Amino acid sequence: MAAGKSAAGRKQYMKKIINLFSSFLKLENFYPFCSSSEWRVLKTNKIMRRRGSGRVPFRALCLRKLTLKTRPRLSGRVLAESISLFRQCFQNSAAILIINFFIVSIFISLSLSAADGVMWGEKDIRVVKTQWFDIIYAPDSARSAEHLARHADAIYEDVCAYLETEQWKRFPVVITPAQDEFNAYYSPACYDTIVMYDTPVTKKIAVASDDFLSTFRHELTHAVSYNMKNAFWRGVGAVFGDAVNPAYLFITRSRTEGVAVASESAGGEGRLNDPYSAQTVRQAKIEGAFPSHADIYGSRDIYPYDTNYHFGAAFENWIQKTYGMKNYARFLYKCVNFQTVHASAAFKSVYGISVKEAWRLFYDSVAVPASAAQYPDPLVKGACKDYFSGTDKRSKENARASRYASLVSCSSGFGFVDDAAGSFYFSKWDAERRCCDRAKKICTVKNLRHTSLSTDGEYAAFSVMSERHAVPKSEVHIFNMKSRSRYTIRETGLRDAAVISWNGEYYLAAVKTKSQQSTLTVYKLDKSASGKVHGASFIASRPLDRGDVAFTPKDAGGGEIVYICKSGMKWSIRLYSIADGTEKVYDAPYDRMVIGDVSLANAANAEKVFTFSWAAEDTMPRFGKLIIKKVDDGRADFVSMLLQTDDVSGGVYDPVMLQNGSIAYTGHFFRDNRLLTAESDSMTMREIALDAKRERVENSDTDKARSAETADNVQSEEQAAGNRDAQTIFARSKKYNPFDYYKRGIFLPVGIASTYGHNALGDVTSMLLPFGLTYASNNPWSSKIAIVSGGYSILSNSGAIETRFQSGTATSLFKYSISDQIEFDRRGFKQTAHTVNLSSAIPVGRISRLTFGNDAHIFAGRQSRTEFPKGFTSLFGILEDDDALPMFIAFNKLSAGYSNIHKTGAGVYERAGFAANASYIIKYEAAWGTPFSQDNVYQNLSVNAAVCLPRILPYVCRYDYTYNFPLTLGTRFFPSRSTFIKNTAEIILFAGEVQKAIPLFYVNRWALRASYTGRFDYMGGSSWDFFDTPHLVRNLFSGEMRYCDSAVLSASLTFTPNFGAAATPLLTSTLRAGLRYVIRETKKQNYFAFEFGWNLAY
Repeated sequence: MAAGKSAAGRKQYMKKIINLFSSFLKLENFYPFCSSSEWRVLKTNKIMRRRGSGRVPFRALCLRKLTLKTRPRLSGRVLAESISLFRQCFQNSAAILIINFFIVSIFISLSLSAADGVMWGEKDIRVVKTQWFDIIYAPDSARSAEHLARHADAIYEDVCAYLETEQWKRFPVVITPAQDEFNAYYSPACYDTIVMYDTPVTKKIAVASDDFLSTFRHELTHAVSYNMKNAFWRGVGAVFGDAVNPAYLFITRSRTEGVAVASESAGGEGRLNDPYSAQTVRQAKIEGAFPSHADIYGSRDIYPYDTNYHFGAAFENWIQKTYGMKNYARFLYKCVNFQTVHASAAFKSVYGISVKEAWRLFYDSVAVPASAAQYPDPLVKGACKDYFSGTDKRSKENARASRYASLVSCSSGFGFVDDAAGSFYFSKWDAERRCCDRAKKICTVKNLRHTSLSTDGEYAAFSVMSERHAVPKSEVHIFNMKSRSRYTIRETGLRDAAVISWNGEYYLAAVKTKSQQSTLTVYKLDKSASGKVHGASFIASRPLDRGDVAFTPKDAGGGEIVYICKSGMKWSIRLYSIADGTEKVYDAPYDRMVIGDVSLANAANAEKVFTFSWAAEDTMPRFGKLIIKKVDDGRADFVSMLLQTDDVSGGVYDPVMLQNGSIAYTGHFFRDNRLLTAESDSMTMREIALDAKRERVENSDTDKARSAETADNVQSEEQAAGNRDAQTIFARSKKYNPFDYYKRGIFLPVGIASTYGHNALGDVTSMLLPFGLTYASNNPWSSKIAIVSGGYSILSNSGAIETRFQSGTATSLFKYSISDQIEFDRRGFKQTAHTVNLSSAIPVGRISRLTFGNDAHIFAGRQSRTEFPKGFTSLFGILEDDDALPMFIAFNKLSAGYSNIHKTGAGVYERAGFAANASYIIKYEAAWGTPFSQDNVYQNLSVNAAVCLPRILPYVCRYDYTYNFPLTLGTRFFPSRSTFIKNTAEIILFAGEVQKAIPLFYVNRWALRASYTGRFDYMGGSSWDFFDTPHLVRNLFSGEMRYCDSAVLSASLTFTPNFGAAATPLLTSTLRAGLRYVIRETKKQNYFAFEFGWNLAY
């Protein structure tokens, strides 16, 4: 605001601000804690620095004119002198306590008043209470909250009856409409809560007549199964929190997801009764890749990631049906109430057999189609060909664990996506050779969900889950295949997009989602003469009934759009006309038949042919055709379906017809999705005649609302009564108050407060003070985490109190954390430390991102030793340092960067791209009480860069091994004081996936690697050496710098705990052992050193 004022005006303006700030702080309130001499300084509103001790007026310090100096060294002087001012303010420990409390309480109070995380941006959040639930919802989710409020208590009762336990616990349930991808989760940290994303279900989990309530039942089953507690453990939970639960020692992810999926499937719906969901277990048996019971606990970190869901559900369901729910409930009760030493011991005590024996019997019970089991590799059968090789020999592209999807055919060629990397490929059609050319990668798109092409191949539509927003939002990108230009549709909430060509114009059809409403929406694309899309205009919509869902619309020719619709448990293929708003509905001919992706195959000679995938009970996904023949004599069109009658290994997914009449499809195998082709004439098909329903649909929200009102008028008495009950409940709703839920949390008799210090390299160090208490809580949607901890350590003979708070967006768009600590020892006040971390990652383009961050740390006081002294005889007080002088250290690092490093394949080490980062560092370090000196300020710029190459050797690795030498190169300018350049290179020589369980652990992979590190050091590093780079470069080439380097040959083993809740890739550890050869170093050269390290990634 003062930027345009004169110097005098700016000074007057700053005076007003300082006077306002001074009156706000009311410094005289510090009087009881200040000495008389200190008070005489404070009461005049000036902090005077006597000439003998270098005092300067407070106002003069703040009003100093900031001008650019010719010497960069002086640019941080004002900041450094301000630091000196803060250092003086910290000299009284009582004042420190007041300031700590003031800063933390104000910041947290302001932060708690705003919604964040998956509720980011939501206003007027409300709470409605049922008998057993607090349903917390945003305004856009009011109808979903009403629907849940009407049924939640009954579902709770049913789940408890299913698990033969009692209702005793109340749960908060959060419903958020902010995120565009359907999901839900149950979390016990810091207290039991259920969070549901209020948007239409995705195709993969569209398995129930009411998917919203089915998903709620799934998550509630988690909560109920973990709370089958006796009176003692209920009391423990009431005191220490819900997370203090023995169940997390014994119940793995496979078991908890297994019982939840079994629960959702108990009524005949759910994933256990969905033929597409059953494919993973069947296919594993067909291929001879069936995992052991311990392999599915949840520690697997490569595809297929969800073995704990599919195998866990099938096994738990088999156990329940074979041995009864009474025994199953008794087994869970033992695990939850610590009546066992291991889950396998509890299993044998209840069932009388070991888990391994039960798993073998379960394996025998898994039924697979004989036709598929006879030929685990369908290429051997001769019924299909490898798309890439064109023969019955598997190509390298189909042997690298790729996951091909989103197949699409057009007049100019054939396109597909590799989901392992998010890469889109296109093969041009060669009319002379009657085949497609070799597929070329067109682009890679992060978080790509679906891809389609216009029928002429001019445009591609990419449906992505964008992280450019505070919460993930579904977006559509229109991509020009010739110019490579891209246009992003401004409206979010659009998925499964397709470009439609009709009457010389291009349209966009997509599914618009909001809450549980799904709408087929059509836009006209505005483009320039060169074909560049620069806008989209809404022209029509087809709202579905609430709860019905539309999937994968495609161009059906003639201004029609074909899409799949799920209504309850009924599936249909529908044709919507852009011209007149009519719709034709073709219902699936079999009961509980599920229809997959549908595509136009032919639209000539008054006949339209569509290809699709389908599956029914006890079948694998099969191939199907929908044939619509127009009749000229005014009669109804003749419509029939041709359905494949036998199963093939891998199933048939995403079938499309190529220009030569062949069918391209993907086979879903246990470890990959392969791209195959087949001749439809060679398939055994059954023809079924269909009746088409033709109806006029509402094209506006007003019409849709009118229809909904009409439907409400004819509702049943039972429905009407339910609505009255819901209205009665909602009349009692109230505004959400975050403090109602921060009363609940986790209380542990362990301290996580730390004592801080700075080592010889200038890095911040910390050591836990473990003997103490910790309280942690968060809001009901698992963000705004607040922690208060007090701890003591016999090593430092000191105690500290520390507060931490962290929050931010649901994406990486903005994250922040703050911590404040104060520590005392036998001499009184010892130290205080304050940290603020801010970070932001902003996606740009298809795979790139900009990163920004600021890390600030202030330390005042004495620090403990960072190493044990030699010859110690007792641990008590071993890290006390009576000779340590009080220090004041302030550090700030401001950084900005760019990266386009991305996955290029299924392998863990398949990454490519470039990253660069620049940081501004300022550090002030001085003895407590010493006058400010510019010599104690260090400032500099640091620049880092890295390059990842997915391979050096020119070939692609097969499946689980890496042997093409992935390489990572890095360089850092001014990484530390007195270091000019530091270069690193690391190459993976050989690596392999294990993905197998051993007792208590799960081995993920091993790797053998070589690395080289070299750096150039110089003498007398000082502030702003970055601007002296030309001189340092001359010194480098003249040999005046010291070069230190070393090479390392190392082996690593990555593993994960494989018991209870610890069986998750979030707790992966890596052990590394290596032999380092030090070529040149400061004090010693040409020697070998053995290295051993352990890294926990969480």
